[in-house]
Amino acid sequence: MEHEELHINWTTGHMMLNMEIFFPCSSKDLNFLLNKCISLDWEHQDEIIKQIEDHCTRGIAETEEYRSLIPKFLQETQEAVAELEQKVILREQIVQQIKLDRDAAKGKERKQLSEVLKKAKEDLKQVKAHKRNTEAKCSDYVRKADESVRKIQKYKKDLEILKQRK
Repeated sequence: MEHEELHINWTTGHMMLNMEIFFPCSSKDLNFLLNKCISLDWEHQDEIIKQIEDHCTRGIAETEEYRSLIPKFLQETQEAVAELEQKVILREQIVQQIKLDRDAAKGKERKQLSEVLKKAKEDLKQVKAHKRNTEAKCSDYVRKADESVRKIQKYKKDLEILKQRK
């Protein structure tokens, strides 16, 4: 356990548990907390366990609410990727056409088209970077959905352990 997760003031016997950091936790950590720490504060043990149960119940509800929003965000992001893919294709076609026009031009017109080509390539590069970032967001949403499922399972396991203690 990290020092910011649990703080016991031995002079007053008052225990402070940072539930946001500690939960959800592994069965091993929860059993350690219950057997080695909370049991020392036997006067407040039931109250502390109730607070932990309330925190875990809220954690499940909040995580499920967050998880329910992910499909909408994922769909919107996937749609943005599709739009950006079309922009990339269009920009690539523009760059190709400018190259052809430049190669056919002479003198001052060729120099002007070279400048236009340079700007078009930079625009294409930016659109590709935006598409890559948006694709990364899609992957992040999928990862967050998986993480939220695991987090809910951990909270439920913590509640199960707490109920067995009663």
